[in-house]
Amino acid sequence: MPLVVLRQIKHALSTLNPRELRQEAERPVRVGIVAPSADVLGQMESYFAPANYSPKRRAEAMRMLVRGGGPSCAVEIYDSSILRPASAFSLDPESPDSCIRKVLRAHPELTLPLARRLYPFRKPAAHRVIRSIAKENALFCLATAIPDVIPSLAMIPWAVGGRWVNLLPILFF
Repeated sequence: MPLVVLRQIKHALSTLNPRELRQEAERPVRVGIVAPSADVLGQMESYFAPANYSPKRRAEAMRMLVRGGGPSCAVEIYDSSILRPASAFSLDPESPDSCIRKVLRAHPELTLPLARRLYPFRKPAAHRVIRSIAKENALFCLATAIPDVIPSLAMIPWAVGGRWVNLLPILFF
């Protein structure tokens, strides 16, 4: 069992490629935002690209946002006051985090690019990655601990203890 686990760890480390991870995070993604008025649209833009961003970072985030949405957008987010298509998400100003969580749940492949460029996605994405890795670690610990908790058939004589030794002459002679 330990040899199998070591092989799995070696395989995981050999397939880990930071360049692929970086490329995934830098992948261009377009997010369509739709609102009933220019004021609400401006509020949505300010939510996704806050004023405390550096000018360069804010410009990068604004390039991701597409007013009015469209077919080039991977994700479309509508203001909660208007109707939206079934494939789009609704941003409620009272609880915007629920929209963010729904987007990440529906599009896990966009977690890194969205979290890298749009501030509201950063914390939920980090929690999602941490939770996923913690689950994998827990399963790994459980899988490696099972042999210690559940004895094999070869361990039964030792579990019986001294009684087994007394039965040996009866069984084999």
